[in-house]
Amino acid sequence: MSIVCILAALLLDQLRPLPRPSVLELWFGRYANRLAHDLNAGKPVHGTIGWMLGVLPWVAVALIFHYVLKAALPLLAWVWDAAVLYACIHLRQIIQDYTAVAEALKAGEMERARELIARWRGEPATEWDQTEIARAGIETAFLRAHRDLLAVIVWFAVLPGPAGAVLYKLSGMLADRWGRRVDEEFGPFGNFAARVFQVLDWVPLRLTAIGFAIAGDFEDAVQCWRAQYRA
Repeated sequence: MSIVCILAALLLDQLRPLPRPSVLELWFGRYANRLAHDLNAGKPVHGTIGWMLGVLPWVAVALIFHYVLKAALPLLAWVWDAAVLYACIHLRQIIQDYTAVAEALKAGEMERARELIARWRGEPATEWDQTEIARAGIETAFLRAHRDLLAVIVWFAVLPGPAGAVLYKLSGMLADRWGRRVDEEFGPFGNFAARVFQVLDWVPLRLTAIGFAIAGDFEDAVQCWRAQYRA
């Protein structure tokens, strides 16, 4: 049944991709900002409480709906699982973003290519040349394919219902919003979110690397992995 849900979610994503960020992602971003504003008092324990309030209730909701619908009619549980997974993946958007950068480079539109890659990566690219933009585009495509598709599917398959997909997706969003901040005013509030996501991502990240290695040049991929995995 998980395979059927995955295929259905992928088909929906291709036929009608959700905008990035989606309405649900925007809402959760505001919710996360509110939690940080209300709970951050400069101690790591507040970040732990914030992560629990930010992630676990929605994992529980996803799981409760799964079992309630399954008890009423298994087909409804299948639809629910596929719909939640669909909301957590963005394969079509990854392809569109990568294609836009590649076409801008092919057409020699360097300013547009810089603008697109900067928006995609969330960092300035005003002085990047063609090679740097191409390299960043490939790196970002691989990373987004992992974060927005492959790792989500791994956790969807591990936990019952759509709980794994929700757990990974929301944990990643909190790690981005809280765990990457280094300003003193924010303090250690995001440490727990960053650590939890590292744990959740450990196995999926390696499965993704193995998958890309098998699909590409395995020997070179393993050599790069050994030399650069700490980074």
